[in-house]
Amino acid sequence: MAWILIPELGIWFTLLALLASGALFLADNSLLKRIPYTLLLAVFLITACVGYWAAYDKSSGWIKLWLIITAVLLYYALGAQPKQNLLVISLLSFCLGLGVAVYFFLTFDFAGISTGIALWWIRNRPFLGWPAIHHGYTSGLLLITTLFAAYWLQHIWKKPFDKVSAALKIFAGLGFGVNLLAFILTVSRGLWLAAACGLGTWVLWRIITLERFAKQPIKSLFPLLVLLYLGVMIIIVYLGPARTVGAGQGEYGNNTRAEVFERGTYFLSEYPITGSGLDSFPGLYSQYVLVIPHFYYINSYNVFLDVAIEQGLAGGLALILVYLGNLWLAARAVMKAESNELRFLGWLSVFALIVTILHGLFYDYLYNGAGTVLLLFPIGMVTLLVGHINGLTAQIVQPRKTASIPSRAMIVIPILGIVVLLALSRDKLAALWYADLGAVQMSQVELKHFPTNEWATSAVVPELTMADTSLRSALRYDPNNQTANYRLGLISMLRQDFTSAAVYLEKAHVSSPSHRGIIKNLGYCYVWLGEMDKAKALLEQIPESQQEIGVYSWWWGVQGRQDLAIYAFEFGSRLDMQTNQP
Repeated sequence: MAWILIPELGIWFTLLALLASGALFLADNSLLKRIPYTLLLAVFLITACVGYWAAYDKSSGWIKLWLIITAVLLYYALGAQPKQNLLVISLLSFCLGLGVAVYFFLTFDFAGISTGIALWWIRNRPFLGWPAIHHGYTSGLLLITTLFAAYWLQHIWKKPFDKVSAALKIFAGLGFGVNLLAFILTVSRGLWLAAACGLGTWVLWRIITLERFAKQPIKSLFPLLVLLYLGVMIIIVYLGPARTVGAGQGEYGNNTRAEVFERGTYFLSEYPITGSGLDSFPGLYSQYVLVIPHFYYINSYNVFLDVAIEQGLAGGLALILVYLGNLWLAARAVMKAESNELRFLGWLSVFALIVTILHGLFYDYLYNGAGTVLLLFPIGMVTLLVGHINGLTAQIVQPRKTASIPSRAMIVIPILGIVVLLALSRDKLAALWYADLGAVQMSQVELKHFPTNEWATSAVVPELTMADTSLRSALRYDPNNQTANYRLGLISMLRQDFTSAAVYLEKAHVSSPSHRGIIKNLGYCYVWLGEMDKAKALLEQIPESQQEIGVYSWWWGVQGRQDLAIYAFEFGSRLDMQTNQP
């Protein structure tokens, strides 16, 4: 909460928590043995540090690094709790959700709601000057925190009536009412899909536990079936709802979740090793995909894609494996629970993780701003709940005789990844490294003061010497490397060497024919070369080019390039004639 309420002191609170956690684990190193996937989280943390090095904005990158460290500390703090604290932690989850709901009501703009109550609330609520929380973020956090709070709510409701329990029941009832109202006002289709997937998982369990399957080992496959079912749902989501065009359609595309995801995946091939840098997605997407000098999106909507972009493939894979591994453990806990109460905890864990994963494909509120501190909150709570189901406490550690299937998978999958990398030719690996390095060096120069709201000029070229050297090294190992060709094409355009730029960009276009940034830059390159037919074939795919080309006609004149200003005017006239044709 310190990061939200007192952000300027957030780092110091994290340092105190880090010292306290270090002292705790030094005093009792057995705690690490019962908290799963420590190795993967170590990889995640290391890639976050590399991501800070790669970030083009060191200030925001530094803050995000500490938010990630805080998230990891929160995960271990939750996972290390003894089962006696489960009720208290569940209560804290309820209070966290209630805090989100109250924050929503205090900051959200209800101007679009014409009811008298909404208008009265806008006029009379206190003005705090806090930034409003997105409605999609609100609904996701409310559902996740309420699922984990259900254990405490159930316990309170079953308590015999007395003064203390009456007060707690009133608090729980009022708080739940506030949460429910906020949830109803903010619920989105992504959350309904996640809820439907959770319900489908429960139906799957009911089917495989029917008497007709009692003598068959199908029940033991429940964790695997849950993962397969989740995979099918993710595919369905991206083939259907994620492609639905909403009210946000604009001049840069239809702005669907699937479109932003597909465009964002290009960064995975451009920054596979180091990642693009913490908090870098907004500038990268505008500069290299949309080719505009201002922010458009703050993230890709997808929490796992954002991590993979900013922290590299290793960081993204580590987070995905941690989430899927915990889902496996939660499903196995449901399967092995010996009482309805323990199975109830197992189902809370399964539902919460399914909601987090599926809703995280539509809204990234767990790797965005202050919400980053909650990135590992769901799996930390699941570790606590599953530990309680399995009868583990902080005092008693039960060593496993054999490694579980997910534990083996956590080892085998990275090893397979290394084998695949080694199977690639040495030249390909060297090209990947130099292209990644060159792309990082280039973004650190070009985006240092982003957004500038104006196009870059050749004045920046001397600062791109290191990037140019790295990118040319990549082409020595792989002449068809898309990242190196695209970035060298951009540098050549900044030098106003459009002949060389066209050669590089044409190679990049062959490698990635649907890359919007390559299409747009190559189209303009053809305009500056006077090849209008080639330019038209590309730029007719870029709606905003008709408006931009008119600005270029003026801009090149200011830069002293009347020849290019004439080309821009000529191409703009062609576009106008095409538009005005009946």
